[in-house]
Amino acid sequence: MTQPRLWRFAVAGALTIALGLALTSSALASSKPQLVKVRDDCDPTTFNSPPPAGAGPGTCIGKGDTAFSDFIAQILDHGFAGAWRFSPSTFHVDAGRDLLIRNDGGEFHTFSQVAQFGGGCIPPINALLGLAPSPLCQPEVAPGVPLAFVTTGVGPGETLTITGLSPGVHTFQCLIHPWMHATVDVRSD
Repeated sequence: MTQPRLWRFAVAGALTIALGLALTSSALASSKPQLVKVRDDCDPTTFNSPPPAGAGPGTCIGKGDTAFSDFIAQILDHGFAGAWRFSPSTFHVDAGRDLLIRNDGGEFHTFSQVAQFGGGCIPPINALLGLAPSPLCQPEVAPGVPLAFVTTGVGPGETLTITGLSPGVHTFQCLIHPWMHATVDVRSD
């Protein structure tokens, strides 16, 4: 074999190896779950105060700075509290890729798939926002505890994995803080 011919084989071999590594790396990246962070900024001292000054004991275990009265004022002024959100809130994933929901906040939240955005399951918050309860608030597993809280809830420091989303657009919201929305576009291969 002549030297130029050997060079071509070496280059072709190197390209084949590089392509194989790129495809393997791409497959591994697509199998890694898409992280969605759940965020809030609850101040435990004020949030854990008994109503009406707070939401009640055990509501917040975070280290946030937003006092309960400021949280309520934000809802009244804007229809939402800005630090209470999903991040990212709009994104796409390839079909078959899981979502990993991680609660980085101090309150319990849900990441519930909804047909359309609307009210949640907490009557005082719905009343402040002028919203009707979500259909997902029924059935209840105990008085005031919707089954959706059990199946789609994620406590502070906990994670929830969403699998098997079909291609298309999926909408999720927190059933406690109904302005917390996420839109996921699942793309087929």
